[in-house]
Amino acid sequence: MEIPYDENDNRASRHREDEQPMRTAPPSTYQVSVYGGFWLRLWAYLLDLIVVGSVNGLLISPIFILSDANPEFLTIFTVHGILTSIMAYVYFLLMTKFFGQTLGKMAFGLRVVSVGLTRPTWGEVFTREVPGRMIHRVLVITNIMYVVVGFHPHKAGVHDLLADTRVVRDVEPIREDDQEDDEDRVEA
Repeated sequence: MEIPYDENDNRASRHREDEQPMRTAPPSTYQVSVYGGFWLRLWAYLLDLIVVGSVNGLLISPIFILSDANPEFLTIFTVHGILTSIMAYVYFLLMTKFFGQTLGKMAFGLRVVSVGLTRPTWGEVFTREVPGRMIHRVLVITNIMYVVVGFHPHKAGVHDLLADTRVVRDVEPIREDDQEDDEDRVEA
């Protein structure tokens, strides 16, 4: 999505005297955001699963290995399973709220934003990361719902639609003078 430069916008001339003056010729086009596609998000999510699995393996699993016990609740839930699930939800929730991205998203240059391209609120992050992810985990077959990302025009998953969030790629502004510099470069 590109936003053209508005010549009537006088923000460039509004600055305090102690600040550096802005460039005299502002770029004509800024690259605002590009939605994160299915494959980038898949690789970022797999990296996040490795991170969560590693943390669980270092912090939670040794407790149960040393104690040689794993009590069950309702015959299908174990204390180990509940703790590792809580760790995963806490990881996704806190990383998304405080950094706007998990470690996997950082590695692939992705960021979670509100629909208005602003930082998501606690409510949006909670809805996206807890109930939104639980929807995908109810049954093994519900993981297929992640495919929605590949077909939605804004590359939004079910959890993004539920929370009014989007995943965007971090991109640099496109400046016309950069394109000219690229043409003038000579490789040695």
